Amino acid sequence: MSSYLHTKEDSQVSYETIPERLRKRAEKYPDRVTIVCYDAEFKRHQITMKEMYDGAVKFAKALMKLGIKKRDKIALCVPNCVEWMSYDIGIMMTGAYSMRLMFGLADLKSIIKGCSAVVFGSKSIWDNFLSIAQISDNGKVSCEACPDLKFAIDVSNTHRPANALSAAKLMAEISDDDEVEFPYIDPEDIASINQTSGSTGVPKGICHSHFECLNLPDSDFNESFRFITFSGRPMGYIGGYPLTAVTRGTLHVSGDVEMLNDPKNLDFVIKIWQSEECNMVGVAPQDVKRLSDRDFSVPMLMSSGDMVTRDTIENALKLTGYFIVVYGSTESFTVSYKVYTPENISEHQQGLLGRPVAGTEIKIVDEEKRVVDIGKTGYLYFRSKWIAKTHLDGTSCLENGWYPTSDVCYLTEDGDLIMVGRSTDFIKKCTVKLSIKLIEDYIGRHPSVDAVVVVPIPDQAVGERVCACVTLRPNHEFNEEELKKFCTETMPHPDDFDCVSMHPDYILYFPSFPFLPSGKFDRKTIASLALKKIKKCSNK
Repeated sequence: MSSYLHTKEDSQVSYETIPERLRKRAEKYPDRVTIVCYDAEFKRHQITMKEMYDGAVKFAKALMKLGIKKRDKIALCVPNCVEWMSYDIGIMMTGAYSMRLMFGLADLKSIIKGCSAVVFGSKSIWDNFLSIAQISDNGKVSCEACPDLKFAIDVSNTHRPANALSAAKLMAEISDDDEVEFPYIDPEDIASINQTSGSTGVPKGICHSHFECLNLPDSDFNESFRFITFSGRPMGYIGGYPLTAVTRGTLHVSGDVEMLNDPKNLDFVIKIWQSEECNMVGVAPQDVKRLSDRDFSVPMLMSSGDMVTRDTIENALKLTGYFIVVYGSTESFTVSYKVYTPENISEHQQGLLGRPVAGTEIKIVDEEKRVVDIGKTGYLYFRSKWIAKTHLDGTSCLENGWYPTSDVCYLTEDGDLIMVGRSTDFIKKCTVKLSIKLIEDYIGRHPSVDAVVVVPIPDQAVGERVCACVTLRPNHEFNEEELKKFCTETMPHPDDFDCVSMHPDYILYFPSFPFLPSGKFDRKTIASLALKKIKKCSNK
């Protein structure tokens, strides 16, 4: 049998735009609260369907009065707030493309090049922007590196640079009597441009159409059951974007990202989950361990990750009856998932990604792009009607209609997808490739370890050495010898790896890890810091 699998889909295809979908929701459920956000001062804010739609219309009219037209690109980098979707969908209503930026992922000049305007809302990104551009009267922008930029809009008011336009003021000046004819938008027009996380290289701009966004699995409105979801990720990131608030009628609960992800605020975050009655809580795999000793429960926990460990699942099931592990990407949204319960945890195996979501095809191919037999490893390819087709530069995301990945996987006879690792997720020590994810899995089982990131350290003798960087749980001290002993006792013996040990050559303590704006570990920075620590020690 060949490694090909197609999961059929029963839902009907939707052929409309995101603004049109929001308009219908606002008409039918005008007073339904759709987004709740907690700001950096822990204050709660909310917005209804009608308020979101009305805000989008006003923002769109304001943009068109400024001269924004169809196919313009608008750089959007706004902290999580209840008005976020009004800005985003307002841009779509003009026929322009909402270019969602993740500040810090790449050089600002390169990612706003070709944009007609910027819509920003934080001091850090304004400071960065003002280092390359000048804002004159009425928000007009001059920027040698980005000559297409026309104006700058601020949504924060507290961080607004001199001369930048105020989104609140622009929208307040729009009345219901203002006649503006919005352009025709085709469902297959670009709705947004998203940045990838940059975890596997330089961030790419991924174009998604309205059609792709509205035809995700389980995008139909459900009258009988309403999800109340929590996400601590930025709304500009695909994993934190509150699309289901529009498609499925979900109540999306979020807030200031820095506040929500500060370990000191964990008790407050748990209170949010409880007071908002969240029934689907999104958590990063590295956060599950520190939650496991808290006295609370939620109906469902969800985590996105490619190699979730059994320890993580066991800790999650102390808090919930259902732990959902989702595998996906900026290009694909969701590819596969696995629902763990106390009854089926025995099904877990290293790298299990579960079954493809409805409407998805997957195949495993070798270096020559030939489909391999069931059980054999190769590169994962997938396709569905919601996968992005093009990059921002116009190049295709696909190979003959399939999205290619660098993820090394295999299919079981039962239809489960198993990831061995990414082609870059190995340390080549001598002639042996050691799995970074597997090493992290073993070290992460130590009770003192909060999070672990394994990085390669260049070495003339063996090529690369294994360096384990760890952060610790509260009330634990770093003990290198104890951790090395634990690795010796729990990891496979070297003879299973052609006499090359997977035991760490270095174990380094980090007070905390740097993160990418997407919420993933910044592995490049961690590797650079680890190398500096090792060189400093060797020079003593």
